[in-house]
Amino acid sequence: MKYNRSITDIIKYRTSQRTYNGLALNAKKKTSMQKVLQNSASGPFGGKVRLSLFEQDTTVNKVQKFGTYGIIKGTNAFLVGAIKKSDRAMEDFGFVFESIILKATDLDLGTCWLGGSFKRSAFATAIDAQPDELVPAVSPIGYIKKKRSLRDRTIRLLASSKNRKSWPELFYDEEFGNPLSEDSAGSYATVLEMVRLAPSASNKQPWRILRSKGCYHLFLKCTKGYGGILAVDIQRIDMGIAMCHFELTARELNIPGQWDSSISISPMSNAGLEYIVSWREN
Repeated sequence: MKYNRSITDIIKYRTSQRTYNGLALNAKKKTSMQKVLQNSASGPFGGKVRLSLFEQDTTVNKVQKFGTYGIIKGTNAFLVGAIKKSDRAMEDFGFVFESIILKATDLDLGTCWLGGSFKRSAFATAIDAQPDELVPAVSPIGYIKKKRSLRDRTIRLLASSKNRKSWPELFYDEEFGNPLSEDSAGSYATVLEMVRLAPSASNKQPWRILRSKGCYHLFLKCTKGYGGILAVDIQRIDMGIAMCHFELTARELNIPGQWDSSISISPMSNAGLEYIVSWREN
């Protein structure tokens, strides 16, 4: 994926947008997005995501069929992705779809991750999803309206969208309970900060990262009773988003490394932590 601006600038700039100005995408921006979407992209675990730019036909009464329960206003265009079911499908989907979200931001278009508040079956039908495919999430895409709707402002307030967990709550050095400071993170300080700024469902930020012996191990801290919707585990999607921010930032900073899921990690004594993958320095 090629971006016109620095990936760190794009990450810092992007916010979830639920209110749009009603204008259709112009031909240039639509073409730019379709070029990005035309080929299936693979996530770090190998799962391919089939991507589409879907536009509702507003000349007939289809808005309710493909609706978002009144959450999204002012656009009829959506980014939609489908992926075949697998153990790490949600992480792969989160990784790939977030890279597309960031590309839309790069083109000065607004987006918003929707993992539960949309009619999943209707979107799946619209893109001809196969029986072995899932549509884990969609995103509206369009031109941002300067003033957010009251509902949009309320959702942001309830989700504490402006708030993020601090470094000591997310990143650890050699063992949990020993926070990793920005100073000691060295060249990875910006990488981890971009992970901290990643979007997540209800702003739960379920990722935890442990630095140990040249590796950065990613863990999922599950929120009890939260995340699973049918076959879709939203917090695993969040992990893929965090991985996307980690890798894209590391690449931009010319930090060599790669994801490695073969590393053996002993079961963690910390309740609710599940090992996902490691970033191994080259």
